[in-house]
Amino acid sequence: MADVNLVYGKITTISANTYVTPYTPACAVDGNKTQSSNRWLSYKVPGWLMVDLQYPCVISRWAAYFLPNASTTTTTWSSALYGMRNYSLQTSMDTMTWTTVDSVANNANNYTDRSLSTLAVGRFVRFYASTGLSGNTQSAISLLEFEAYGHAVSAALSSLVLSSGALTPVFTSSTLTYSQQVDNATDSITVTPMAADSTAVITVNGVRVTSGQTSGSIHLAVGSNTISVVVTPVYGASATYTVTVNRADSQYLTSLTLMSGTNTYGLTPTFSKTLSAYTATVPNDATTVTVTPVAEGTTSTIKVNGTTVASGSASAPLSMNVGVNTPITVECSLPSGTKQTYTITVTRAESSYLSSLAIKNGPSTLKLVPNFASATLVYTVGAGSANTVSVIPVAQSTAASITVNGTAITSTVKSVSVTLGGASTLAEIKVTNGGITTTYQVTITKP
Repeated sequence: MADVNLVYGKITTISANTYVTPYTPACAVDGNKTQSSNRWLSYKVPGWLMVDLQYPCVISRWAAYFLPNASTTTTTWSSALYGMRNYSLQTSMDTMTWTTVDSVANNANNYTDRSLSTLAVGRFVRFYASTGLSGNTQSAISLLEFEAYGHAVSAALSSLVLSSGALTPVFTSSTLTYSQQVDNATDSITVTPMAADSTAVITVNGVRVTSGQTSGSIHLAVGSNTISVVVTPVYGASATYTVTVNRADSQYLTSLTLMSGTNTYGLTPTFSKTLSAYTATVPNDATTVTVTPVAEGTTSTIKVNGTTVASGSASAPLSMNVGVNTPITVECSLPSGTKQTYTITVTRAESSYLSSLAIKNGPSTLKLVPNFASATLVYTVGAGSANTVSVIPVAQSTAASITVNGTAITSTVKSVSVTLGGASTLAEIKVTNGGITTTYQVTITKP
């Protein structure tokens, strides 16, 4: 607040019960500095003129004007005769104990206008004359105008602004308690308080902050956070403004894992809580997958394809067709309704397995041990006295490619002849589809 003349128009009290009519003490605080008949005149020295400011105030400057400032056509007022010589500014809280905050000695000027090097505080101020006029030092006080500049002591804020969100209710100096909502992404906040009284000291959570300047960063935990702004005036009780900042819980996940059985399959792109769409590829034998979401917040609800799943727990198995499947939807929702939705589009690879495998000696089919099953990859077979056998593999998928000991099976080449040497011969069948290769091994033995 700007400093103003605090004594202007206020009620005055003087040390003597009498004054020279019509020069009343009220004339010395009415703002008239140029009319000689508009002044306070007393014949009692020493003496004083006191003003009740009505509440404690900070005084920064004072002024006193004497007769040489007055204009008249008949009288010349000289500073040598009609200026006050020795006087002071005094302050008090109770009119009983007075403090002299500034003094003028042997004045030769027609007025005094001085800023105080040290601010003064008081509810009462007075102009105290220890001697009279320069030309009559013992018997007269003549004061054209008395001024004391300053402002009321205050423990109030004139404004309070936080770097995020809006105060509830709207700020007013007289309201001390507020709340403020911020989203989960806001993990810190700053406070900019402005004091109504520039001489007041402000602390934010115990740390001093200059009025009108921004505080340091204040960390916000999820949930309720209390920020205290204490305003301490130079005199009187402090005021505490309290802002409860509520940081919303997180609607995000911290991780999202895709599995089939004990195998984990990576997401593309790598999981990040603010990215919503992902893809993944699983092998053909991954007929089902599960999703394990982990929530960042504590109050969120997670649903996988509409079914609630506890944070950190796997969903029920989700069936996967060969090829591109309908995206898996994972929703993480807060009680407020705020939610984050993630999708995973899973592609299940075409089969890289055989649907059948036969080893023949001429027209005779030799017995595989164990019996053929698509997921069984290692076999033995006895060839008896045969010197060659035919290996006849058939893929589950028409898109797959097959080799037997490096020789390709084609639409016209349905089998590969394997020459037997020694007690055992290995036939290796490789089935490749969609970049995935499955290898079957058949050991062919002779007695």
